[in-house]
Amino acid sequence: MLIHGLRACFSSEPISFKNRQQDNSNVDEDDRNVVLLEKAKFAQDFSNFAAEIRKTIKALNEQLMEALDLQPGLSFLNLGSGTGYLSSMVELILGPLGVNHAVELHSDVTEYAKQKLDFFIRTSDSFDKFDCSEPSFVTGNGLEISLDCSQCDRVDCGPGVQMEQEQYTKRPLKVGGVLVLPLQEK
Repeated sequence: MLIHGLRACFSSEPISFKNRQQDNSNVDEDDRNVVLLEKAKFAQDFSNFAAEIRKTIKALNEQLMEALDLQPGLSFLNLGSGTGYLSSMVELILGPLGVNHAVELHSDVTEYAKQKLDFFIRTSDSFDKFDCSEPSFVTGNGLEISLDCSQCDRVDCGPGVQMEQEQYTKRPLKVGGVLVLPLQEK
């Protein structure tokens, strides 16, 4: 009966609500238990998948932070800063003499990043505003940064930046600085 109900959902013929109710009323207790078990298995699989994603993101962030080789007092530019998570973590490393800029293409994402930073500052017990370089979030195209802007010691490019745009990402980079770009395999 359960299989019949699923087939009806994918049928090209219109199915009335009454027919669906009749299909459901014919499902016996064993079929309901199978559906509940499948839902429970899906929830567990999804939970495991989400845990793996969190581990992967943590590992990538650790690799990124290592590649950036951040030190107190450096200047940092985050092109494609997204929700501002990286820039907010970087502020704690750069210290009060560092410079921390974040450029995001989408204004709603920039506003979200500002809100999250404000929340972090207001609620964190360990945050000291005078001991970090708070990020400056701006909306714009990071690939259009003027050549006469000051240059940064470290530049990170978000996943939206393509390898063929590399020449534009080097503009704001000081000689001897570190540029981190996403590697896109074809």
